[in-house]
Parts: sequence; structure tokens; C-alpha cells
Amino acid sequence: MMVHMVYTLESFDSPRSTGLRITTNTFNTAYRAIHIDKFDAPKISSNIITNNISSDYSIYLKDCSEDFQILKNKISTSYNAGSGIRILDCLIGSGRSLIANNFIQACDEGISLNNVSDVDIYFNSINIEISSDLPYPASAALDLHETCRDINIINNIFNNRREGYAFKCQSFKWNSASKFK
Repeated sequence: MMVHMVYTLESFDSPRSTGLRITTNTFNTAYRAIHIDKFDAPKISSNIITNNISSDYSIYLKDCSEDFQILKNKISTSYNAGSGIRILDCLIGSGRSLIANNFIQACDEGISLNNVSDVDIYFNSINIEISSDLPYPASAALDLHETCRDINIINNIFNNRREGYAFKCQSFKWNSASKFK
């Protein structure tokens, strides 16, 4: 199925909605292909996302908990600060979330986490490409912002051809529960 954009799927129900699955789609979009807010256990898998116009994230999850999964997606952004996956305010309570086997070709950030816990990041390939439209080198293949905890990072390939970072931690607090491999 060819989809031009899925934008802001938000759960307003109490209890929160569960069971959202976005699988085997092709997104050709100018902004975020997938924006999910306030869902439990969403699963995003086997999608192809192309973003040639926007400097936004291709997959964006906010306030999603209870074991989200982002698996086997192919993301390609070729416009200045186009980025791959952004996870914000997803604090897991009962289990672990998984970001695995994704291929991300971006110009700014591959995977960015902020205020996230209990996530396994396994077997992803992330390549940050040079873009003539970007004057600053602040890019990162993996970017952990403040208040992330218990993040497992295992067997990934992070490449940054810009003057940025393969792996960047911004005010990240390492504690006894954090694991980095």
C-alpha cells in the first residue's frame, strides 16, 4: 500500500489504546510519515519510508509505553536535516521496548531518544550522509538525550560521514541500571 502520510495518531481514551500495528506500507512523505502519541504497545514494522522534503523525523513516538516495537523498517531521508526515529517521553513500566533491524539513511539523526527507559537497540544500521544544505555538524547516528535509563545498545552499525557523532550522549545520566555494550 502506498501511503503519503499518517500523521498524529493519538489516543484520547482512558484507558489508553493498545494494539496499533503499522506494517508493510510504503510512505512517501513531506513531513513525519508516522506520528504516534499516547498509545500502549504500538508496533511499527517492515515499512519503507522516503522523505525528500522535510527536516523532520520519519517515525515519531511520544508518550507511548508498554513495550513498543520498531522493527525492520527502511528509512531514507535526503533533505538537509531529515532524521530517522525520535522517541520522546516513553517510560516503560512492565516490560522492555525494542528498536531492531532497521536501516536508516539520514542527514541529521538516525535514532534519538529523550526521557525514555527500558529500551533494547539491536542490529540497526544507521548511516548519516553529508548534505550540502547543513552548515553545522551536530548530527548523530544515535543520540541519547537527558533522562534516558536502562538502554541496551548491542550489535549496531553507526556511521556518520558528516562532522558529527556516531554515538552522542547529551547530559545522559549513567546509573547502575544502565547497560551499554
